[in-house]
Amino acid sequence: MTQEEFTSMVRSERPRLVRMASRLLGSAHEAEDVAQSALLKLWTMRGDIPNIRTVEAYATIVVRNLCLDYMRSRSVRSAAPIDEVLPQASEEPTPEEYVEQNDSLDQVERILSKLPTAQQAVMKMRHVEGLEIDEIARIMDMTEVNVRVILSRGRQRVRDMFFKLQKS
Repeated sequence: MTQEEFTSMVRSERPRLVRMASRLLGSAHEAEDVAQSALLKLWTMRGDIPNIRTVEAYATIVVRNLCLDYMRSRSVRSAAPIDEVLPQASEEPTPEEYVEQNDSLDQVERILSKLPTAQQAVMKMRHVEGLEIDEIARIMDMTEVNVRVILSRGRQRVRDMFFKLQKS
């Protein structure tokens, strides 16, 4: 693959890869870094690219794996405030309710950070990013059944750990 061919491929694929990484990581800055790393990896293996059936699919897998590695290596920071996941009261909370609500959000964030990486990623994609099960399955290279099982187990763990903390 020549430099011109690679540059052409990068121009068309880079925005999609950045969007995908941004959905997974919740940060445009981190997404740019991951996309750049993926493109660097593709550049270093440019001699093998003609042997790859679909470069787009391969690039997607590279970005997904780099995002998962990145999430494993950093402390979990939510892509969006966790209060978007929890139900909100229709009225303005009192100062006491506000403090209690923030304590609950902090607890949920700590609980989420203790989940296995796959559960963190799937729960974030579903409940923060609002992705559908089939989209998550494609991104994570899983079956829809696996995604549902991971979601169910993750929700149960969060619920159990949250109520356990509330009782203590």
